[in-house]
Amino acid sequence: MHADYWLESWQRDHKPFHQTRINSHLQTFWPRLDPGPGRKVFVPLCGQSLDLLWIESRDRDVLGVELAPEPLSALFADSGRQPEILHEPPFRTWKSGKLELLQGDFFAVDPERITGCGAWYDRAALPALPEDLRRQYAEHATRLAPPGCRMLLVAPEYNPAEMAGPPFTITDAEVHERFAAHWTVECLVDDEVQVANRFAQRGLTRLRERVYLLERRPAGS
Repeated sequence: MHADYWLESWQRDHKPFHQTRINSHLQTFWPRLDPGPGRKVFVPLCGQSLDLLWIESRDRDVLGVELAPEPLSALFADSGRQPEILHEPPFRTWKSGKLELLQGDFFAVDPERITGCGAWYDRAALPALPEDLRRQYAEHATRLAPPGCRMLLVAPEYNPAEMAGPPFTITDAEVHERFAAHWTVECLVDDEVQVANRFAQRGLTRLRERVYLLERRPAGS
């Protein structure tokens, strides 16, 4: 599930995470995530998520990062927008309105790139990664996020014997293991949810979904 997998997935129009509606958890918990005027919302592994446009419609700047060009092109085409595309190594930057989307590797993002980000929205980044990369993701998030940055994290849990990821199963214990040393961790939702048809076709019979609000603590606290 490394770079080549996702590049090939988008090229064959395989979208295991894409939703055709705005995520309900984002809408429900937006008042707690909202970084306020003049602060950006960072969306890693953003794909062509409609959530990007919804956040922008709240009059907030959005900074996303996505490895493949196809979802970025589709997002702008579907919304009838023509982005400005800039070559800014190690990324190509797609800009339009309050959207700034970096085409490239999430792990190449440095703190300078996300200056001004007060919130982090992860519906499909951590669950997209196998275990070794989830550890690296959490470590990189901790390096990038400034103190006080809040993260809304949506994490699925299921029996991995029924379905192979992605999305990968993530337990409550893993979330605490990855983040609790440097972030406060509050579970907002812990519910069994209906299994989507695309996952049922892969053998999945039951699915839990947890939603967390994390906040980056100051270094040393």
